[in-house]
Amino acid sequence: MAMSRRAGVLKVGTLKLERWDLIGFLGFLVGVYGLLVLVGQFVSDVMVVSGVTQATVEGLGRVAPLAAMAAVLIGGAALAAGTRRQPSIDITYVVAAAVFVVALAAMTDLAARTSERGLSLGGGLIGGGIASVVRTRIGDVAGYIIFSVAAVSSLAYGLTASPWGTKAISRPGRIVIRSIRLAGGQSARLFASANSRARPWFTPPVRADDASGRRPVSHEADAVSDDVKSSESDAWEQKTFIRTAEPAAAEVPPPDDSGRWGLPSIDLLSATDTSVEVSEDEIVSKAATIEETLASFNVKVKVAEAVPGPVVTQYLVQPGPGVKVARITALANDLALKLAARSVRLEAPVPGQPYVGLETPNDDPATVTLRQVMESEAWVASDAQIKIALGKDVAGHVRVVDLARMPHLLIAGATGSGKSVCLTALITGLIFTKSPDDLQLIL
Repeated sequence: MAMSRRAGVLKVGTLKLERWDLIGFLGFLVGVYGLLVLVGQFVSDVMVVSGVTQATVEGLGRVAPLAAMAAVLIGGAALAAGTRRQPSIDITYVVAAAVFVVALAAMTDLAARTSERGLSLGGGLIGGGIASVVRTRIGDVAGYIIFSVAAVSSLAYGLTASPWGTKAISRPGRIVIRSIRLAGGQSARLFASANSRARPWFTPPVRADDASGRRPVSHEADAVSDDVKSSESDAWEQKTFIRTAEPAAAEVPPPDDSGRWGLPSIDLLSATDTSVEVSEDEIVSKAATIEETLASFNVKVKVAEAVPGPVVTQYLVQPGPGVKVARITALANDLALKLAARSVRLEAPVPGQPYVGLETPNDDPATVTLRQVMESEAWVASDAQIKIALGKDVAGHVRVVDLARMPHLLIAGATGSGKSVCLTALITGLIFTKSPDDLQLIL
């Protein structure tokens, strides 16, 4: 019966070795090699065993048993990886084991060459060759350092391949770190003790005329220090200084009637009433309330000055030593509650002054009239082309500006904030200072 041609063809793909099979086979060979070397340390009758052992000893010297143990471990891991078909060890650990063995062999040969007694075998051909090159190039001490660092680093890295190895490294590491900390603490205490004992030897001698055995003290310096402290204490304990703005009235010149148009007289405006002023009792009471409120939150302050205005009064608060400005500004709502005010305004800090400005509304606000502004020195002495009366600031000073320098003016604000009053004052000021020949207004 004829055989089919297709059936007689061998499947070449089934004869190929897979990667895991090759890794397992190489691991088996490496493990067997390590076992033969270990057995050869005790058995010398078998030719194969003794030959493999002798070759390893000639290559690595006294480090041959360690190389055999590393070969057994690496071979076993590779054989297990090939059997399970999944990686159990990285190639970097193999390199670390090789570096560890070679570094020990080179260090052993270096010790054999530098020792007076000498060591037989040393590091073998491999260790001896590396040690000879390093010794010739950089010397014995540097060679010991390089080989020691390489051996310790490769051993530590190789131990991390397994969980027990990682624990074996971490525990001594913690012990070393704690030992270093303990040694550092002991050294610091010993240094402090030695410093305190040696300080008298370097201290200037005491004058002989001082019967008490103490160093002479400058009473003048103490007096100056006491004066400074007393002046600072007096400055802190002084009462609140009330700074008021004296009304600077000026004689208003009569309107110019020489032209075709006659300007209106200032007598058309209501008379100025300056009888409403902030009482000193109100200022002192609110200043004390501010200090007590902040002190209840462990914020020590002193109200240094008070600047009363027609509507609000500004209190200049001086923070105590170590008090941050942010702690004061964070208590704005608490201050408004204690002062029974709708709101308080904080200016931290006041420009050009070492204070925090706190503005509160007056109990009886005064009315600032247009006639009061137009009769002031600031209005009469102003040389602005188009004068506008804005009113008074927080300190009670009259503010007059020139509209010619701000051709694009936007007046905005919430309901009841005084937009209409501002426009009325603006137009009234133009009527009292400019004739239709000088200025035309389109509404």
